[in-house]
Formats: sequence, C-alpha cells, structure tokens
Amino acid sequence: MDVENPLGKACRNCGAELSGEWCSACGERRWRACDRSLGALAREANTIASKSPDAIISRNAVEIKGAIDRIKEQVQNIE
Repeated sequence: MDVENPLGKACRNCGAELSGEWCSACGERRWRACDRSLGALAREANTIASKSPDAIISRNAVEIKGAIDRIKEQVQNIE
C-alpha cells in the first residue's frame, strides 16, 4: 500500500489519486476486488468451452459465462 495514499485509492494504471469511479488523469475505471475473481472465473469458463470436445460441456460453459456476466452487472448495481 502506498504511504502517500494509505487508502489505496490510486489509479492502478497511472498512479493518480482517484476521486470517484474513474481516473481523471487517464480515464481508467477504479479497480474492485471482485473484478479479479470474476475475471478469473470467466477465463476458466472460456478455457473449458474451448477445450472440451463435448458439445454439452461447451454449452454449459457458455451458460456459466453468461451467469458470471449477470453477477458482474449485479455487483455494479450494488456499488
């Protein structure tokens, strides 16, 4: 954690201090802890969908990706 910015509200892209949802210096969106977890889940679902020889498993993986996208939307609505 940065000593000058103890709350960790610095842009992860350019280091400028964040005052809201977006960085005024570079336009990057504020990073949220759940972004990493949901992104990892989506990547795993992509991997399963692309590597599975079974059409049913691939279809289910695509449905999982849709569910992850809906969860992302719900998280945005809460915040």
